Amino acid sequence: MESDDGFESFSEAIKSEPFLVLLAKWRQDVFIRKLKKLPDVVDVIPSGSLARGTHIGSVHDVDLIVVFDPSMHPDYGIKGRSKEATDSAQAAITHLENGLLEQLHPWRGAAGGLLKETEQRTHVVTYGGDWAGPFKDIIPSAPPVDVLPAVREGSHLLIPERGTGWIETDPERLMRQVEERQRQWKYFKQVTCMVKAWARLNHLKIRNLAIDVMVLTYLPPPRLFETLSCGEGVTRFFETALDPEKKHLKGLSELCSGIDPHINFGKLKSELKEAASLARTAMKAEHIREHYPELASKVPYPDELWRKLFGKQYPRTRKRFLRDLTAEPWFREYKVKLEATVEIGDFDASGASDGPDASDGPDGPDGPDGGWPDGGPNRDPDDPSPGGSEPGDGRPRPSGGSGGPHDSGHPPESATEPELTEPGANLWTEVFRPAAATPSVPLTFG
Repeated sequence: MESDDGFESFSEAIKSEPFLVLLAKWRQDVFIRKLKKLPDVVDVIPSGSLARGTHIGSVHDVDLIVVFDPSMHPDYGIKGRSKEATDSAQAAITHLENGLLEQLHPWRGAAGGLLKETEQRTHVVTYGGDWAGPFKDIIPSAPPVDVLPAVREGSHLLIPERGTGWIETDPERLMRQVEERQRQWKYFKQVTCMVKAWARLNHLKIRNLAIDVMVLTYLPPPRLFETLSCGEGVTRFFETALDPEKKHLKGLSELCSGIDPHINFGKLKSELKEAASLARTAMKAEHIREHYPELASKVPYPDELWRKLFGKQYPRTRKRFLRDLTAEPWFREYKVKLEATVEIGDFDASGASDGPDASDGPDGPDGPDGGWPDGGPNRDPDDPSPGGSEPGDGRPRPSGGSGGPHDSGHPPESATEPELTEPGANLWTEVFRPAAATPSVPLTFG
């Protein structure tokens, strides 16, 4: 497809800076080692777009989940909206904040940096301290870290929510599903990142988690033995998300309201409608330019439509200097001339083909004469003319005069010896053949 290079360039343009990603992963590893030293922590799980590999642009934060030992905290994970559940949720967030600061600043104590470096949010504790020190003018500031407390219950997790209690979630399952879809189709994460860039371009203000869930739900996987292009995948996502009822899926509001309740669904559906129309028009232009080159001038370049959809970060149209051979007028003339030559040269004076189809004629190997030029062993011995015919068989025979080519018992030379083709002759030797009909050396390059 013409837009394959455009999608690759666009994906590279929206990627995060490698150094910033390296800095974020370095900070992630440091926090994991520190948090695992807490006596009541059984596991620390990387989460968020950085862990799923679907981040774009600058890395805004690093997400971690700290799983506490339920035997050491029996009051954690109380279900319902009782006062006990609300108090235990608040206690878990505060306990994590204190333990985090004790590990990062053991010489200052927990109270030394509570107000300056940490902040309690609805579910997480955000740490925004910077360790650059004397290198702060050289090394960019590391992204903040969001640490989420949790306790495990079966295959999922229970996480605290300030003012509400404990709620169920399964971020590990989401990461497994993303990796599985990436194995099924190599462009899955690439399409997810492009949808995030599209959402930012249109100021939709959707959380990254909500977009990951939307693409995972509304982007159908390739069918069996189907080669799904990146452009077709983008188009299918927009069309399915616009009208999910046709696929028997949840609607946008039902799917994302619990993940991101601040989404403007009216604006989102309007933008999805326009995006689906642009993407489908671009795919139609791709099809016409690929299979009907004579109509290519009547349709816009697909990259122009993709650039309108994804913005200025998508590369401009790359017009090729050389067209396909099938679009060149001299190639069509050569093709017609070649077909005419084959059509005339493959038939002799009697109208019988010398090619592979000659076996189907009356004089072919399967015919009554066995394909012999002089009639073979089946000819009438009383017939003095090798090219004659039996009375009443109705088959025409070319008649020749005395001393003619048929009197020797052989067909004419022009009918049995086709024109020799020069070794190595091809399209280029035909185009650059000298005007005079003289033997030429086959044209080679290098």
